[in-house]
Amino acid sequence: MATYRKGILGGYSGTAGPATGTRWRGKDVLKGRSNKKIEKEDLQPQNFKLTVMSKFLGHFSALIRIGFHHKNKKETPYNRAMKYNLEHAITDKAPDYEINYRKILFSKGNREPAWSAKAVLEQENQITISWEIPETAKIKLIGNDLARIVIYNETREDSRFSATAIRSDLSVAVTIPTVFVGNKFHLWMFFVSPDGKSVSNSDYIGQV
Repeated sequence: MATYRKGILGGYSGTAGPATGTRWRGKDVLKGRSNKKIEKEDLQPQNFKLTVMSKFLGHFSALIRIGFHHKNKKETPYNRAMKYNLEHAITDKAPDYEINYRKILFSKGNREPAWSAKAVLEQENQITISWEIPETAKIKLIGNDLARIVIYNETREDSRFSATAIRSDLSVAVTIPTVFVGNKFHLWMFFVSPDGKSVSNSDYIGQV
């Protein structure tokens, strides 16, 4: 709000429409508001981080709703995933931030993890993912956990998912589109309890 100090012919301060009143070197001055655009170099580093991570996690919104589900409804699964990955899975410096794929988490929980998980390119369009169950594990309690396989095509910035295996299967073969052959892929996996209420931390299982 603008205010007149000395009547209608006197000075005023504040903002009215496109004009701003101020006191400068002992005089009342009326000046236009700046239309200067925010330049890239003026942005804060956090803005660059958010842009990079949002672009990446946007591919996995549906998966994150499962992996970062929590009874606490005050914060959405996506916001929880964003907060964690911004803190742990960004590398380099502004404005050239990059994703640290090894540290990305798509799920966070206390379910038993995927032990000794690995990925092997069996054919040019087929990847086999395998894992183990140690003898000390309670197979009756976790054997029917659903295995969630996450495949990210870094070359084309595209993603694929598989949920066709359970933990006791110990492996699953995933077919990738022929058009993706020769591209660079990153893979993760995690487990979800049969009732969907418990998940393991996701594990990065390699690049093919």
